[in-house]
Amino acid sequence: MVKGRAKRVVVVDAPDKRLFEQAIFIVGEETRGVTQRELVEEARRIAREYTGAVQRKKTLPAPAWAALGSFGTALIWLMSLYW
Repeated sequence: MVKGRAKRVVVVDAPDKRLFEQAIFIVGEETRGVTQRELVEEARRIAREYTGAVQRKKTLPAPAWAALGSFGTALIWLMSLYW
């Protein structure tokens, strides 16, 4: 909730609606002299950085993990037979 004086906001629509529909930035008083275009560009840059941070880490796919687990289990079983 914004109380007190009227605040300026920048609303950026998301190109991909799966994560969010809009990002709303409340503009502070210290932005006097900054153009509207600069504000929108900065808001878009921040939104891009945020959605980039949400990406998953690269990891092995599930079938590869299953194969590794099976191989490890078979190896331990074979070692127990001949040890």
